[in-house]
Amino acid sequence: MPNTTTSFSLPAALASIFLSLGIWFYVAMNETYDVVLDVPLNINVPEDKAIENEQPRFVQTLVSGSGWQMLQVRVSRLGLAVRPEIHLSLDNVDQLVIIEKTELERSMTLPPGFYDVKEIYLDSLLLKLGKISSKRVPIVLDAEIEPRAGFVVASDPKITPDSITIHGNNKVLADIDEWHTDQFVKKDVFKPFRERVRVSDSLSNTLKIPEINARVEVDVQQLADITFEHIPIQIVGAPRNARIVVRPTHVDVIVRGGIEYIANCSKEQISAVLEYRDIANSETGILKPNIRIQAENTYLSHTIPEAVRFVTVSDGNQ
Repeated sequence: MPNTTTSFSLPAALASIFLSLGIWFYVAMNETYDVVLDVPLNINVPEDKAIENEQPRFVQTLVSGSGWQMLQVRVSRLGLAVRPEIHLSLDNVDQLVIIEKTELERSMTLPPGFYDVKEIYLDSLLLKLGKISSKRVPIVLDAEIEPRAGFVVASDPKITPDSITIHGNNKVLADIDEWHTDQFVKKDVFKPFRERVRVSDSLSNTLKIPEINARVEVDVQQLADITFEHIPIQIVGAPRNARIVVRPTHVDVIVRGGIEYIANCSKEQISAVLEYRDIANSETGILKPNIRIQAENTYLSHTIPEAVRFVTVSDGNQ
């Protein structure tokens, strides 16, 4: 009986698999798909006017297109490809205009590969125009910074520039007292760092906002404690004839902060205070002293003891 052997070629098998996947992918990408997109809404306003009422930045739209184009739309979220957009021009508008759904559809540009706009999920837009004005407001950092265990953000982050001039209608500007950056997250930080962060354009269809990449400097240091012993308790605001006995008369104060700031902290910058009005209103005879720390970028960890007792001695007991 003759011997038969079956040979198996791994490279040939892998080539067959990849060829099959390639054919399937090519066919799938040439199919037509319906997808709901957040289409950017761009509104061009005359230089001497501004929009009074808040407008959306995106319009949900059902469009059809090839698989290749839908893939590009996904990539476009990273700024690597074009996508549908709506462009409205208000050059001939005086004060008030209503943009109907049909106008939105006519104003939409479809890149190659998109076949049709099937539905716009917005009935109309009401736009009110008024005189333009400007206002300078501070920039506020929108960040989530998580230092590594044993480290701390030692001081308030520094933002450059620290303010921004925004342009818009007076009615809109009246409610704006600050402007935020885009949010960014940084974790496991154990040393100072610098970061470029974009100023938010969240109301770009209502306000004219300069494109600014602010520089953020964050001072991260090792966390440290220092103990200042026998800080005397002072009583402030008491009448001249008041006699108050406090026990104990001193507390130990533990101060916490970045190691460089802790190194510059001294006992003379620490005080422990009891307000007479708090003593007069107390029903227990026990209060926590108010610890005042003048050292920069440091804060109270705790005191030993946490609270003290006091007794008010009347003149009749003298």
